[in-house]
Amino acid sequence: MKIEAKVANTTPQGDSSGTSGKILRFRKSERLLHWALALPFMVCLASALILVLHYNPDPTRPYRAVFAASHRIAGIAFIVLPILTTIISKGDFRIHFYNIRQAWLWTLHDIKWLLLMGLAAISKKINLPEQGKFNAAEKLNFMYLMSTYCLYVLSGFAIWLTNAAFVAWIVHCAIAFLAIPLILGHVYMATINASSRIGLSGMISGYVDRHWARHHYTKWYQEHFEDDSPVDAVAPITAGEQFRMNAHAESMSQMDTNEIELEIVDIFDNEDPADTTRTPGISAVVENSRDKIRRAKPSLTTGRVFASATGGR
Repeated sequence: MKIEAKVANTTPQGDSSGTSGKILRFRKSERLLHWALALPFMVCLASALILVLHYNPDPTRPYRAVFAASHRIAGIAFIVLPILTTIISKGDFRIHFYNIRQAWLWTLHDIKWLLLMGLAAISKKINLPEQGKFNAAEKLNFMYLMSTYCLYVLSGFAIWLTNAAFVAWIVHCAIAFLAIPLILGHVYMATINASSRIGLSGMISGYVDRHWARHHYTKWYQEHFEDDSPVDAVAPITAGEQFRMNAHAESMSQMDTNEIELEIVDIFDNEDPADTTRTPGISAVVENSRDKIRRAKPSLTTGRVFASATGGR
């Protein structure tokens, strides 16, 4: 007997409304992977621009070795840090594959969004098409990095360690040059643009304003948060949680209906009553089970109390 479930923790502690405030947009594993790629890449890009524009005309200028070393160190971090964060968050492989699938899944709405994006930035009369978890510009960034990541690494090592430095340098510079407008646009939207920079909190704390998310990522919001007890689709259960749930389900398969309902009541009663992730639906199910147990089989509760008092003998 296998149980499929999703984590229902979309409301931060302290906000028990469930319909206002903030919602979880990115899990910790997603945020770690994002910064493990973004920070080394930005250091690489900045140091590369300094080396090319300032030191290439005159390599004898002071501190060139410092910028060259920082570029290489950041390049190594660009390889190592994403691997480490993926290993640390190995239970979240599903969410990474989900994000990849979303980034490479394009519709006519995405094309239209790209075409209207510039006009929408200067005129509020332009309505952009509804978007999923990522808008079209974010998808482009995602796709470009995935497509060129290996080229960055291989050409970088070729420049550093082989005699094919010139060809590798051309490739390295070309893919970096093409990335500059994408990166600048992404940074602008995340830190400067008034309507979109609110979303930066999603890559820091994981949470974003509910109303902002509904406006900017309408399809994603409607799919996962539109009902009264939203389910966090960006947080599927981990492998360990699935294993424990399957094991518990196997033991429950040997019980009759009343025993299962008593088990549900016990689990609920042992949880923190201040837990804001409880939903009215779950509470109703538990109360219904409680009433059934009282009416149908009083001996179950009596036996459970006796077993608890005698240590299970």
